[in-house]
Amino acid sequence: MKYIVIIGDGMSDVPYESLSGKTPLEYADTPAMNILAQHGQTGMAKTIPHGMVPGSDTANLSVMGYDPAEYYTGRSPFEAASLGLDLKGGDVTFRCNFVTLTDEENYRDKTILDHGADEITTAEAEVLLNYLKPHIEKEFIKFYTGTSYRHIAVWNMAPETYILTPPHDILGQKIEKYLPSGPQGEFILDMMEKSYMLLKDHPVNTDRVKRGLRPANSIWIWGEGKKPALPDFRSKYGLRGAVISAVDLIKGLGKCAGLDVLEVEGATGTLHTNYRGKAEACVNALKNGYDFVYLHVEAPDECGHRSELDSKIKAIEYIDGEIVSYIKTEMDKTAEPYRILLTPDHPTPVTIRTHTADPVPFVIFDSGRADSTYGNCGYGESAARETGLYFEKGHCLMDYFINDGLGFYRSTRGESPCVTAPEAIINGIAPDGGLYIPCRIPSIDFALSDLAGKSYKETAYMVMKPFLPDFSREELQYCIENAYDDKFTSSDIAPVREAGGKYMLELFHGATIAFKDMALSILPYLMKTAAKKLHIDREIVILTATSGDTGKAALEGFGNVEGTKIIVLYPAGGVSPVQERQMVSHKGNNTYVIGIKGNFDDAQSAAKALFGDRELAAELSGFAMFSSANSINIGRLIPQIVYYFHAYGQLLSRGAVKCGEKINISVPTGNFGNILAAYYARLMGLPVKKLICASNENKVLYEFFRTGRYDKNREFINTVSPSMDILVSSNLERLLYLLCGSDSKRVRELMRKLSDTGVYTLENYDEEVFSLFYGETATEEETLASIKGLYENTGYLMDTHTSVAYSAYEKYKAASGDTGTKAVIVSTASPYKFTKAVMASLDPKYQDEDDFTLLEIMSEYTGIPIPPAVKGIEGRPVVHDTVCGKDEIRQIVRNIILRKDS
Repeated sequence: MKYIVIIGDGMSDVPYESLSGKTPLEYADTPAMNILAQHGQTGMAKTIPHGMVPGSDTANLSVMGYDPAEYYTGRSPFEAASLGLDLKGGDVTFRCNFVTLTDEENYRDKTILDHGADEITTAEAEVLLNYLKPHIEKEFIKFYTGTSYRHIAVWNMAPETYILTPPHDILGQKIEKYLPSGPQGEFILDMMEKSYMLLKDHPVNTDRVKRGLRPANSIWIWGEGKKPALPDFRSKYGLRGAVISAVDLIKGLGKCAGLDVLEVEGATGTLHTNYRGKAEACVNALKNGYDFVYLHVEAPDECGHRSELDSKIKAIEYIDGEIVSYIKTEMDKTAEPYRILLTPDHPTPVTIRTHTADPVPFVIFDSGRADSTYGNCGYGESAARETGLYFEKGHCLMDYFINDGLGFYRSTRGESPCVTAPEAIINGIAPDGGLYIPCRIPSIDFALSDLAGKSYKETAYMVMKPFLPDFSREELQYCIENAYDDKFTSSDIAPVREAGGKYMLELFHGATIAFKDMALSILPYLMKTAAKKLHIDREIVILTATSGDTGKAALEGFGNVEGTKIIVLYPAGGVSPVQERQMVSHKGNNTYVIGIKGNFDDAQSAAKALFGDRELAAELSGFAMFSSANSINIGRLIPQIVYYFHAYGQLLSRGAVKCGEKINISVPTGNFGNILAAYYARLMGLPVKKLICASNENKVLYEFFRTGRYDKNREFINTVSPSMDILVSSNLERLLYLLCGSDSKRVRELMRKLSDTGVYTLENYDEEVFSLFYGETATEEETLASIKGLYENTGYLMDTHTSVAYSAYEKYKAASGDTGTKAVIVSTASPYKFTKAVMASLDPKYQDEDDFTLLEIMSEYTGIPIPPAVKGIEGRPVVHDTVCGKDEIRQIVRNIILRKDS
């Protein structure tokens, strides 16, 4: 893969009436850029960190993948590096511009007309600088010739006591209030004043005036800084790279990053630079051993500073025709796959003639996806903004570009910035209320045959690592090793057992005998690692709504974890007695369980409302922050993908399937996270033919997959499979994003309709994605009959949720005639969590027995030992007895966090 970054310096701007309300970038004729946008990804990136001065130095540092807040030491050190100056530790460098000032007698009364002296030539500037040196240089301060108007001064052991202003920021203004100030400012000002007296009548300037050019009648000192220390680009990304630019700043930045500088004859920082020469140099470099080229064009920025709107449009069109079009055409002739990142570094609006810190539009084009169409809009600010792909931290854009989006997460609703994996895990839910989704689902980088014989831990590392590139190998293995240990009663962690011609994927061998253990065993370790990586020193409050299983699993995972509190909301009376006793009897110095008078949807809505409560967040800021252990947290979803690959590996090992043979998967579904993980596994490369979305009598998902209509306005039914008694399936929003063609705006509208009316209808969706899912439902009678039938025929005992999946699959098979595909039935809970319903299905005489009494009876009846998780549970004392109405939740949670809970 070859990587090309094309920087149109200052290319972004604001709309103008004279351009029919468009920006120069939108108005210009740019067919090549538009093709990149139509077949690539567009978005916005904030390249200037908050609080930093907008400039090409900070912006290009950011685009190149270095956080300016961490690595920026000033502008001029990069230019000094370009000149090959060997800076010492105590040296301070300065940028020295040749500028044009008006001719008032008093220096302070002058106005700056041109920050670059009408683009003075390097040869002319060298004559002037050499003339000045004997008059202004000292033993401790030396001047060095750069390019055109841009030059360097180096002050050995300079005291950092001055305030300096960039000249391009004050064009057309009187200079008096912008002159150097501070204890050392007078010394710098004295040099500038002397330069005017020496230069105003110099023959070079006399000649320039005769030719109708502005004189270079003063130097202007600014841009101070010390030698930077950038990590080597090649070490960081594994790419051999080069930089192409006419500007010393960019050349120096490239040198500091370990990039080679490629010189191009005729390349200047002006409108009339050698555009084609730069493009040819780029393509030749990529053909001759380089993997990465950073191609920079200064022209749009200079036109912005000069307030030349027409020239700026021309510069953009030259970049399009002479650079973008040429590079794409030539690279398409090669067999080498390539990516192009096209972006401004910062805006330079012609109206204000200087830089701004506003986000800039970017486009990423991948030759391997050139047949994909992302939209009909061209490349420009408005179109890029509309996509919702936004990097608040501009330096992350390079990682996204080179790693093809891996490890980055965006909100389904498109109004929050893209974040890294650690940030997504810690945040839980995006600030705009959306759910984090991977910017790209990775394909597996191993052969399917490699799964055979792999342990669960080995498979977990193979599957999870591309989603979490911010985690080192050691960090991720630490999380996996500590999660999947002897708290699981099966050495296989998630064994597959054959029953009735189907394969039961058992996910209930953890500490709480439910599938939530699979992800919630590792989430605390992922979260602790993420918090450490993000230098978070606030208490993390894990706020979780549960329909029965998540709550206890979260309490087990986060109980007594330093730096956290875990608060579980559950529907009082809406879970099984065993589930409820597991939660309310849990001991832990940081654990809180709150019963809600309502159903699971009420608990889930309350949790979401607290996440979006800005007033509460402001009150808690500085010492506490919310995060989630629900499946809305991407840190829950990613580990769930693992067990589908592990199941396939087990089928391969026993010869049940041939490598590459497709399987069907039936999942008992409530909040949609478990089946979504199966879909993500398929996107990664797991051979899946059909995903059966199995619903109980709360069949909102069944109807959605049959009709495209989601309607939560229905009677809520308490069933024997309570963990599926859900009418608002939060994780479905993640699938909606894909069904809507990654259109965040449509997702926002659908979610608004659901909130306002309780109903939405999906139209114009991706039929290929939709058709992979098969919605089916099972009644109470069918659920109980399946438990009895399978047990009597095979001796295998299912819980009520697994039975819904089993029953639904039998219906699918009968309706579709698909009898030859191997089926994996996801077994989400031990029958010991739902003893009354399970035992009553086997013999009606048990229907009036107490759930806890039935633990012993079930063991005697079936010969299956009582799991340690529930053995003797009826005797465990109640620790948490809080039950409240929905309107009381906020205050109770607030009191817990503020330690007013005693």
